[in-house]
Amino acid sequence: MKNKPGAVDGAEESLDGLLDEMDDVLGDFLDQAAASPVPDPGGSTPPLDGGQWGFNEMEETFLAILRSSLKPVTRYIKALGSIRHNPSLYEIINLTVHPMAELARKAELQELATILGDLSESCLEASAANGERSRRAGLKNDVLERYQALSERVDIAFRGHRPAVLNLLRFYQRVRLEGFQADDIQRFFAVGIPSVSWVSRTPASEIVSLSGVSDQGIRRLKTLSRQSGRKIGFKNAGLDLSRLSRLSTKL
Repeated sequence: MKNKPGAVDGAEESLDGLLDEMDDVLGDFLDQAAASPVPDPGGSTPPLDGGQWGFNEMEETFLAILRSSLKPVTRYIKALGSIRHNPSLYEIINLTVHPMAELARKAELQELATILGDLSESCLEASAANGERSRRAGLKNDVLERYQALSERVDIAFRGHRPAVLNLLRFYQRVRLEGFQADDIQRFFAVGIPSVSWVSRTPASEIVSLSGVSDQGIRRLKTLSRQSGRKIGFKNAGLDLSRLSRLSTKL
């Protein structure tokens, strides 16, 4: 007996979902391993701000937080090469980078604060870009150059994963439409979100501690993350992309 087309499509979709789930599980393991600090016995990490090695405990803690939060930015940047212009991707990068720039200024790490601030400004400009493709391409190159300057000063190596970034974009757009407060969106994404599956699997109490968002807010975000994980297409989800573009205001 021949399978009905709908049944075949459903089976293929289920298989794709299973493969994505397996990849996410393995990916989360690799992400956690990559985020773990590794001692540098050779002392090869370049010193910041004038070459002074006398980092006190607070500065060392800050740099550890900085690396952990910014590692997912590497994943976002890698996705820029395979995803057509999407203002939301630049917004997510800025939501992660901008708070770190402010913290670097408060920690008096001026060189690093300047590098982060430049990347933040480039992302804001790119997210608001409309019009000619050549202009958008030029702004993307600016973002890539600013990121390169950052990666040369801070070890934020991280594996790329295009499906994870696409799912994160869908999740971010759902969050914007669900009426979350701008401050909560800023605090949540400042943590550095590697994937939607990370949101759904990480205990709410841990994300509350990392972000400062209320327990109720995080539980709402976790519910949305599980819904986004169903890989609902933009049209099937009822999302109006033109409306999303108009909603892309600075946070």
